[in-house]
Amino acid sequence: MSGEGSQVVKSNQKSTESISSKLEIATGRLFYASKASRRPQAVEALAVILASADVFASSAKLNSTIDEARGVPTKFTDAEIEGLVKLASDARNWLDENAQRQERLQAYEDPILRVADVERKSKEVENEVGRLRKKKVPKKAKVTSGKTSSAGEPAPEPSVGDRPKDEL
Repeated sequence: MSGEGSQVVKSNQKSTESISSKLEIATGRLFYASKASRRPQAVEALAVILASADVFASSAKLNSTIDEARGVPTKFTDAEIEGLVKLASDARNWLDENAQRQERLQAYEDPILRVADVERKSKEVENEVGRLRKKKVPKKAKVTSGKTSSAGEPAPEPSVGDRPKDEL
């Protein structure tokens, strides 16, 4: 009976290994399927964020041009606006390139355009737009009305003896 018992145990082990490997395959397929179903939503969200960033950058550039013409401080520097435009452009190029590569893959192959990567790109652009939106307009530099001499140089400070005395 011990011979039959060991064969039953070996048979159960093979069945368990077979079931485990099939379960692994099924789990992997479900994982890819769930990611594949979330991918279009993530891509669409990134596209909306990129469009929003483009509108924001255009508006900021226009406002900066108007502020410069009026002689008031601008809220954003050209470098900040160009940085946002470059970030959005890089994200758009990354998305386009990887979306094309993803379309050529079969459903069971490892994805190139991962949902986590799309969400990370979305967050990067979103954070930069948010940072710029929260930025305060710099205050206009105070013009000191210091006394100047006829030569255009600042007048010398009054000496200690010329200052009024404090009375308590």
